[in-house]
Amino acid sequence: MDQLRITFNEMKSEFKRILKKYNFEDSKAEKCADIFATNSLEGVYSHGVYRFPRFIEYIQKGYIKVDAIAELENATGALEQWNGNLGPGPLNAEICAERAMEIAAHYASHREAFGKKMIEHQSVAFMLADSQIELYYGGLMMQHAAQLLADGEQARSETSMAKVTIAENVNKILDRAIQICGGTGISRDLPLAGWYESARAFRIYDGASEVHRMVAAREVAKKYGAMTK
Repeated sequence: MDQLRITFNEMKSEFKRILKKYNFEDSKAEKCADIFATNSLEGVYSHGVYRFPRFIEYIQKGYIKVDAIAELENATGALEQWNGNLGPGPLNAEICAERAMEIAAHYASHREAFGKKMIEHQSVAFMLADSQIELYYGGLMMQHAAQLLADGEQARSETSMAKVTIAENVNKILDRAIQICGGTGISRDLPLAGWYESARAFRIYDGASEVHRMVAAREVAKKYGAMTK
């Protein structure tokens, strides 16, 4: 059987054309098309060209909503029920991390240990500070990648680095939040443990972190390898 071979840019362009047909904003269509095309280029077809038809099918059936964001539906005491609304994964991940930070900071501001509020202990304060730093630069990386895509750049390395950073930072932020809240954090009295369980999959969605590291590494080799020749 003859094989059809097309370039990366041709594949990405076709993905983007189809996504825009289904009312994706230009920047979101560009980003999603790049993810599908890059995964195909790296040989992860299950998250690339093989997955794309199912992705479109889910949009058609309403399983994926291109403009949706997560929202809090119900809250009773320490229990919270959030609805991701089938929105884009990276945005929902950021909302999850911010809420975890809020819970941890509130707990540390009211709970006392060794004669003073937990947040007054340097070790706890530094954990909150590290989480805030990771949220901040993760958001900047996502905005920068989105701007490059909107300007017509491929931004393959930038989108891959943003995906790895945000997915892994969410897990670290949730882990710190649970650590700060102690036994309450790991129990079901707070939503943190459930979020921590779900957040592990962020490092697999839209291509595993290892795949995106390969993309970033190739850009490094291309850039600095050429400089040493």
